[in-house]
Amino acid sequence: MGQGPGAAPGDRRGAAAFALGLILGSSLAACDAPSRAPASTPAREAGAVEARVEFADLDRIHATLLGLRGRPLFVNFWATWCVPCVDELPALADLAREDDVAGAGFLGISLDAWITGNGAETEDKVRRALAASGVGYPNLIYRGDQDPLIEGLDLPGPIPYSVLYDGQGKRVASWTGPAAIEEVLRAIKLTDTSRPIDLIIHTPGGLVLAAGQIANALRRHEAKVTVFVPHYAMSGGTLIALAAHEIVMDHNAVLGPVDPQIGQSPAASVLTVLERKEAKDIDDATLILADVARKALAQMRATVRELLSARMPSAQADALADKLSRGGWTHDYPITAEEAKALGLPVSTEVPEEIYEFMSLFPQPTRTRPSVEYIPIPYRGRQGPQSGG
Repeated sequence: MGQGPGAAPGDRRGAAAFALGLILGSSLAACDAPSRAPASTPAREAGAVEARVEFADLDRIHATLLGLRGRPLFVNFWATWCVPCVDELPALADLAREDDVAGAGFLGISLDAWITGNGAETEDKVRRALAASGVGYPNLIYRGDQDPLIEGLDLPGPIPYSVLYDGQGKRVASWTGPAAIEEVLRAIKLTDTSRPIDLIIHTPGGLVLAAGQIANALRRHEAKVTVFVPHYAMSGGTLIALAAHEIVMDHNAVLGPVDPQIGQSPAASVLTVLERKEAKDIDDATLILADVARKALAQMRATVRELLSARMPSAQADALADKLSRGGWTHDYPITAEEAKALGLPVSTEVPEEIYEFMSLFPQPTRTRPSVEYIPIPYRGRQGPQSGG
């Protein structure tokens, strides 16, 4: 593990290190690990109506959704161990009581059983969280494997996640709950500049703006910044990793290129149209995209060079920034730990066991992104598909 200035070996497990986990869009359970007991929140309203809570499999959930047709229905997927989920419960409780939404239905679906099982402890946690937040609408605690739920209800990513159905059961809107970027930036800003930061990154990528903001905040941090990559940190995840003093990768983990994408196309590929055709043979839309692509490539190269120049000589930073951002690889090209070292990045492969233990709190769905499946040990055979009802 990377150590901060003056830190003695072994101090990293105590107060000498500040750890952040960044799990972006990788799992339906992509929230912070359990860190706050919902019961510690005082009840908002004495004598509020107690929410009806019961366990339900996928068939029961489908039957409930069917039974609530005939009016608009707002469904919220959440868990007590997901801090943003619990934070938004009071606002949802207030919304359900608004006169403007009178006649609409509200339903919560808790995923707590994935962590604490189908017993009384789970039901008690859910009831206490709902009571503390003043929630009076019914909640189901899903019991079952992840894949049937993800496929059966077409769930795309992290929680909290909410869906609005019309009276015929058609999905008309959806929301993915509080974005992590503001919380990460605040955490970095509030961390003493002399205190090391450990950041776990597990992501297929994301917006350049968000990744660039986090990367620049880390670059300005005076103490040592260590990024851990247990599985993959592609695209925007790699951009953040470039700001670290040390990148600690699993032997089988990968980084990726940071070449910008314009719509569904790599910026570098858009520019090749200008090389192969005369301007008179290219439509206006493509010419505009090519102009945007040229600017995006220049901006990304400058961003990467700025991040790297804080950690390596300027000439080396310039050459590496060009290689990572120019689009010479496909955007999903896997840069292994060995190749990252050869490129001159400060990479090691000594991932502490506690990083894997932390990752085990975030079970990975296996069908929303057909690439990497995270299989915890011991391996247990997958159950057969369940009926969607």
